[in-house]
Amino acid sequence: MRKKDLHSLRKANRRLVLGLLAEGAPLSRAEIAERTALSASTVSTIMSDLLTEGLVHDTGDTESTGGRGRRLLDINPACGVMAIAEIQRQRTTVSFHDMGLGRLGARTLEVPIKPGAGDRLLQAICECVSAFAHCAPAPGGLAGIGLLFDDQAIASDVTVLYSTGFDEASISLRQALITRFKVPVVEESAQACSARELVAAHLDNARSWAHIALGPRITLSLTTEEGPAPIGSRGSADLTEAVMPGQAHPERVLAALARSPLP
Repeated sequence: MRKKDLHSLRKANRRLVLGLLAEGAPLSRAEIAERTALSASTVSTIMSDLLTEGLVHDTGDTESTGGRGRRLLDINPACGVMAIAEIQRQRTTVSFHDMGLGRLGARTLEVPIKPGAGDRLLQAICECVSAFAHCAPAPGGLAGIGLLFDDQAIASDVTVLYSTGFDEASISLRQALITRFKVPVVEESAQACSARELVAAHLDNARSWAHIALGPRITLSLTTEEGPAPIGSRGSADLTEAVMPGQAHPERVLAALARSPLP
């Protein structure tokens, strides 16, 4: 095997192990090997590297196997901080979490999403993240940023004017944040995220599904075996007018409905 191919394989195995640990409870080396189908020696090498780098830690707990206890390993919460920006039409909430998903703090940015707001929102998010890093620096620093758009705010609404000094162009908020902080930035819609969570929790073998979301609007998204169906300009169909024809303020009715107890 060529060195390049071997390096790629090692990176893929490392991502596989980290992904497994990030999804659930602490695991022993033997459980990781069993669930990933990697050899025990490969898992041992990967875990040794991750422990040395501080990305993984020994929880101090053991798994009882009837004989010698197996040490449990997990993502080290202190190895970095994640910033999550929940972008809504009227405001954006930036929350900070350790790598164990423990909430560390949050701040609301009053930046309405309207034409030309991308640069203002970028500046506000950058200032918020930088201020948090200055006041509560994490040992591992900023690990990544998530952008969660609600049904009334999509990525194309918040483009940013980027200048190289010789030329200017509009780029996405995601790309602007990658350029600014040099960390991974993941972009997701609230509808797609909630649909995926529901399917994962209740429809293990589902190949296609429809998801109706009640928020400020009533929206429908469809997913098939090939992926999300391209419906509507935002990747979902707005059913509000069809369900509530002539309603001047449907968001108020839907908010009241959301607060009402289930029968």
